[in-house]
Order: sequence, then structure tokens, then C-alpha cells
Amino acid sequence: MRRLRPAADVVEPAFRLRARALGSDDRDRDAGRIVVSVQMHTTILRAAIATMIAGCSVAAPRDPLGLGTLASAAGESGDGGADEGDGGGTGASAAADGSTTASLDDAGEGSSAAADDGAVGSDTAGSDGGPPPQGTVDAGAFASIQDAIDSLEGIGGAVYVPAGQWSVPEKLRVHSGITLFGAGMDVTVIRLADGAPDDDLLSNDSSSGLQDIVVRDLTLQGRGAGAGDCRHGLKLAKVERVTVIAVAARDHCADGFYLGYKHVDGVPIGVADIRLSGIVATGNGRNGLSLVQGHDVLVDGGSFSGNNVGELVSAIDLEPDPYPDGNVSGNRIIGNTISDNANNGLQLWADGGAIVADNVACNNTITGNAGTGISDHQADDDVFVGNVLAGNGAQADYDGSAHVGDAFAEACGLPLPGLPPPPPLP
Repeated sequence: MRRLRPAADVVEPAFRLRARALGSDDRDRDAGRIVVSVQMHTTILRAAIATMIAGCSVAAPRDPLGLGTLASAAGESGDGGADEGDGGGTGASAAADGSTTASLDDAGEGSSAAADDGAVGSDTAGSDGGPPPQGTVDAGAFASIQDAIDSLEGIGGAVYVPAGQWSVPEKLRVHSGITLFGAGMDVTVIRLADGAPDDDLLSNDSSSGLQDIVVRDLTLQGRGAGAGDCRHGLKLAKVERVTVIAVAARDHCADGFYLGYKHVDGVPIGVADIRLSGIVATGNGRNGLSLVQGHDVLVDGGSFSGNNVGELVSAIDLEPDPYPDGNVSGNRIIGNTISDNANNGLQLWADGGAIVADNVACNNTITGNAGTGISDHQADDDVFVGNVLAGNGAQADYDGSAHVGDAFAEACGLPLPGLPPPPPLP
């Protein structure tokens, strides 16, 4: 309070001068006045101090984990999807997969300091007129990661999984309107527990996880390319408006990332308006990324290496399933590094009446793959611009309808939109 001392010094000398100016006979008479004068000055000084203290503000602390550095620019639209296409919606909901729970491993890794079980509230009502979306909850304050996710079902909010090794007894399912995020890729690591049934490690819930999901800043660790019934790291199906940022999928028996479908009234409903940015897929038994049904998917800035360990397909595979109803169209593969995979680097494959059309691959670096760098098979009007191909078994095999070269650069849709920042920590 050093700045307040001059104000006190002004009051005290004024009192002393007043006392010295009085004659000896007048001091007793004016003593009461002097006391009153001091009391008044003291009251005024206290009021000034209180006003100054009330006006002070404390600056919010900087993010201690530096998570905000992953955001390249603010202001991306909330849907997190690509900025092109009609963004068609999904079909009617299928039967619920059922809820699951997850637990920490016995060693307690991945736990954090206890936090309030309740989420930090928001004053903004939900978009559907229901309860307002919540803030961030800490998975360490719940019995399991799934319990933390389920606490926000129908409400929305964010679940933070702190740094550590987290073992879960079953697949995790994420609901609509929820962000699941960790302390960083390879810092927060999630895996199936020993003895847990073989399954996808993380997916959207097929009944309550149909849109507006974010997964970021963590690793999904598999059991190995040849381990058990082959499943995926992250599986998305019948879902739209999903953003995946800085997530690694390593050593899964099937695919690191799988974008699939669910049948609704006999019609396969895939994915739409999906962005996977800065993802890493390594050491997976089949593909790093499979897109088997969907449109308006943007894959940018990722790294795909050492995949196709057990089945020789492609590091990134755009291949419709099921035939002949499959359709993979209007997707973009931008600025990825695809290297040292056991078969093809980037494959766009249509067969049996399925549709692969109007997909765009720009500025990817595709090197050292044992098969073909880019394989474009029976597709229609795919676009290839600025891709670097070197050291592959064969460099490129384009369909006769392909558009190759800088003359088609507008289709790349550059520059890409910025990424949203992570939620606040709990």
C-alpha cells in the first residue's frame, strides 16, 4: 500500500500546524475541535482507501498448460467443419448402443486433484431451449471418464482428461455438444484396460452423439496391430459437425481413424462436416484413416506413417462401403505428411457401382510408401494440386477424369479457416 502513504502524511502535518498555532489558553478549548478534525480526516481517508480497493481488478492467470497455443486463429464457425458443401443432416436415430463406464488404472495414473463434481454453469440457454451448456468438468473428479461425459449428456460442455495414462474397461462414447480434451498429444493417453473386450476405443454415441462434438489434445493408444479382434482408435458414424484436433491414434489393430456409417431404414448414413486437423496415425494394422461414407470432410496438417502393418490398403483410404450404395464425395485432403507406409499413401478407390467424386488433394507430401503414392481408381473428377511425390513404389496413378495441376488450385479452398481454442480448464 505504498501509494497510500502520501495521503496520510498530508493529514497529520495539518493537525500539527493547527495545534502549534493555538495559544496555551486556547488549546483546552479547541481540543475537541482538533479531535473532530482528525476523525473527519481519518473517515475521509478510509473511504478513499475502500474506493481504491474496490476499483482494483485481478488479471486472469494465463493458461498454465499452454493449451491455447494450438489455436491458429480465432473466429472459426462453431460447426468446425469444412467451409464448402451443403452440410446435409443425418438421418433418424438408430437404437442406442447403451451407456458404458470407464475407470482409472490401478496405479492411479491420470488422476488429478479433486474438483467440484458440478460443472461451471453458463447463463446462456441451450440452442434447443433446454438447460444451458455447462463449463468444463475434470474427469479426475468422477469415478470414470465415461461418468464425466455422461454428466453432460443433453446439456453440453467440456470434459478435461488431465495428463497421465488412463485405462478404460469399455469403449468411450461421446454425446452431442460435448468436447473431450486432454493436456496434449502423448501427454494424456487413453487405452483399453487389460482384460477389456476388443472394441473401438472412442466413438460418438449412435443415439445421442449425432452432432457438434470436439475431441482434441490427447492420444488413443491401441493394443498392437495383431492384437485380438481388429477395431479402430476413433470411430465416427452417422454424425455431423465434428472437429478433431491434435489427436494421435497409434497401434490399433484396424484403423487409427474410421469415418463410417449406420443404416437407417436400409440407407447408409455416413458423416458430414468433419474436420480432422493435426492428427497423427502411426503403426495401425490397416489404414491410418478410412473414409467409407461421407462428404465435406477436411483432413489437414496430419501425419500418417508406418500403417498397413497387417493389411495392405493405404495410409489414407477414401473407399466407399457398402457397395453399391457407398458415396465418398466432396472431401479435402490438405497439407498432410504421408510417409513410409507399407502400401499406398493416398488412395481414392471406387468399385462395384460406388461413387468417389469431386474430392480434392492439395499440398500433401507423400514419400517412401511401398505402394503407389496417389492411387485414384475409377473415381470421377477428383482434383490433385501441389502434392510432392518421391520415393514411393510408384508415384501416381490418376483416373482419366482427374484434374491435376495448379490450374485447379481454387478447389483447394485455401487459406483454411482457423481452429477454435480449447475450452478453459476446470
